[in-house]
Amino acid sequence: MSNMPGPSSAPPFTLTKAAENYSRLCQLIVTVCSDLFRFILSHYIEPANLRQELDKNRSSVEKAIKCAKQRQMLYPSTGSSSVSAQDLDLSSLYTLLRNICNIPQPQCKWGQIPLVVDSSLVACIERIKNKRNSFLGHHSNGEINDTEFQDIWKDLKDNILEIEAKLFGEDMFERRVDDLFSCDLSQSDAIASVKEFQRLHETLENMQSESNEQFGRKKGRLDAIAEDTAEIQELCASKKARIDDFEEHTTTTASAIKETLRESEEHILHTLQETLRESEEHILHTLQGRFSGMSKEMEGRFSGMSKEMEGRFSGMSEETEGKFSGIKAEMKGLYSVVKAVEQKIEDIKSQKSPLVMMATIALPNMNVIRHISFVPQNTLWVMGKCFLKKMDISGKVINSIDDKYKLMSAGGGHSVSEEGDLLFIARDRNSVKTTLAGKREGYGIFKMKSDGDTTTFLAADSAAEPRCIHYSAKDGSVLVGVTSGSCRSESRVLQFCDDGLMEREIEFDNENRRLYKRPDYITENKNGDIVVSDREKSAIVVVDESGQHRFDYRGQLTDGQFYPLDVCTDLLGRILVIHTDINFDDYDDDDDDDDDDDDDDDFAYDYCDARFYCSLLDKDGSFITRLLTGSDEDFFRSLCVDEKNNIYVTYKDKIKVFK
Repeated sequence: MSNMPGPSSAPPFTLTKAAENYSRLCQLIVTVCSDLFRFILSHYIEPANLRQELDKNRSSVEKAIKCAKQRQMLYPSTGSSSVSAQDLDLSSLYTLLRNICNIPQPQCKWGQIPLVVDSSLVACIERIKNKRNSFLGHHSNGEINDTEFQDIWKDLKDNILEIEAKLFGEDMFERRVDDLFSCDLSQSDAIASVKEFQRLHETLENMQSESNEQFGRKKGRLDAIAEDTAEIQELCASKKARIDDFEEHTTTTASAIKETLRESEEHILHTLQETLRESEEHILHTLQGRFSGMSKEMEGRFSGMSKEMEGRFSGMSEETEGKFSGIKAEMKGLYSVVKAVEQKIEDIKSQKSPLVMMATIALPNMNVIRHISFVPQNTLWVMGKCFLKKMDISGKVINSIDDKYKLMSAGGGHSVSEEGDLLFIARDRNSVKTTLAGKREGYGIFKMKSDGDTTTFLAADSAAEPRCIHYSAKDGSVLVGVTSGSCRSESRVLQFCDDGLMEREIEFDNENRRLYKRPDYITENKNGDIVVSDREKSAIVVVDESGQHRFDYRGQLTDGQFYPLDVCTDLLGRILVIHTDINFDDYDDDDDDDDDDDDDDDFAYDYCDARFYCSLLDKDGSFITRLLTGSDEDFFRSLCVDEKNNIYVTYKDKIKVFK
């Protein structure tokens, strides 16, 4: 092929059937395929932004376009000017789709032959481009037989329709392809299409010619570089030979020097060792004589000093003991005074609570509330000794657990999932069995769906009797604090899937000591920590999400005795705990077999002068502040936090809401 474009080699055009086939394919490529590429370009780049995208990607576009005329159209010498996709031919459009549109390439990459099963956008564009190139290269006589025409037409149509379905969801291009296939083609239209296609063919030949010229120039430069490289390699080989000779000489010399140094070192070491040995023997002999005399002299002196000091210390000991006895008594009195002052300071602080009361919810006929849970849509589940009720924030009862269930309400005996499902600890009064020891069958866990359907989640098991329960908001699992019916000190935390299958148990710390004595309340912090209120241990026990012990919180010095009740966490990952200075364990135990459901029994409790506190801790168990303080006349014992970080605290016959 010459370097300058010449006239097409195609013979004069006559409208035979083969020529008509050729003309229809020319029109399909020049018109429909070009318009399709323009639509794709407009889909990824707004026409108004085309100039900006061309300038932004100028380096890659100019490198990809080999034809000077096409480069001039995209980047005129007069500077930036508007450019329209309507002015670009199929070759230029393909270059822009490939270089500036960032079309995803999940399988086929640009410039590759796509697999038959690949229907991605890049694969369809590559097939259209390859069919055009094949058509240009093998049909320069202006004719194509029916069989080959049908095959090429079908391939082009399939890829056109695939692109149209992916990007536009219409049938405009399908109709254009079908119209072009069936329309009457006049000789003038056919000649115009062929001329346009031949112009495209000549453009490609020009691009190939320019590419060949550039390739020739690059090859010349590469040949020159290769000659320079050969000279450099010869020079390097010569230098390497000299370096090898030098290294060999250096190695030989170094070996000789090393041998000489080794012999000299051995001689010097031998001489020094002999000299040191003789000196050491002389010094040891001299010192032995001197130390023998000194030892006898010192032994006599220390014997006398020992007797003298014995007498002196005996007198001092009696005198000091009398003085310290008085100091101890004085310090004990001072400690009592300091503790009383600290208690007064704590009382003053507690009166200045950081909480602001927002509302009060009256609860008539509901006395001591032992556990409370917030439910989405502004509702609460409230548990007392013999009731478990769902109510709205105005105090109206919405639902309640059937009387057929004997509730375990000594601690955190219920929990609510994100979906509103309720888990509660109870035993079915209608199916209570008696064990061989004469005791009633223990408590199990029941699940009530939001539609009211109630099923058994976990059957009663004397080896793992549930005391408290919590629905995990992180993964929907269920955390249960249990004790052993035969040995209540064997307490642990079990984790179950939502379907009741046990995943793991948490029982010992890293030193194989029991973590829990009897878990009363359980909750989970936002960092995955499992927080347990253990009144019998007088501690809040916290383990991480893997079950590793993190810390025990046992109250402040000013708390006196520390007996935790309900515990929960807020949206910031802080721990809120209600605690008192008197252990009510003897009064609050629901494990007896008495079915007396008189809720007024709660007020038979002798709270004496008990004080109640609500303390705020950080996630690591450090005390932050005292939130509330109450007395035996205005006591509180359970709490929860809603999705707005409001705190709900239960009092004798009401719930107070704090901000």
